[in-house]
Amino acid sequence: MKVDVFANAVWVAVKGQRPTFWPKRAFKQHFCHWRRRQAQRVELTKIRPNYFAARTVGRESIYQLEARADGIFCTCEDFNRQLSVWNHGYCKHCYAVLAHLGFNSLREYLTAQAQNGPTQDVLVA
Repeated sequence: MKVDVFANAVWVAVKGQRPTFWPKRAFKQHFCHWRRRQAQRVELTKIRPNYFAARTVGRESIYQLEARADGIFCTCEDFNRQLSVWNHGYCKHCYAVLAHLGFNSLREYLTAQAQNGPTQDVLVA
């Protein structure tokens, strides 16, 4: 898949399909919904406070995640690819950690962290 981001639109080209333009907001909503669904197949292991290992059912790759006050960060390629396109990223592994911590969205998580003030460990709702 190839994605190009413009001011108000996103151009998406998927191999074997005709490229399409999406309104930026609609694309992000669809993408987040899709990632949340994929997160349901992610198995998490808590390594220590704020650190997790994630593996998608049926796959061998294991990724490490860190839950910090400014977000959740993952070592997977998808997360890093999103960083290069959007300047932030949220892969299925991040969504799995959010759900594990009891949050429905990144915004909800960040708001809770801001209200709790800076701490060593992420506070869980």
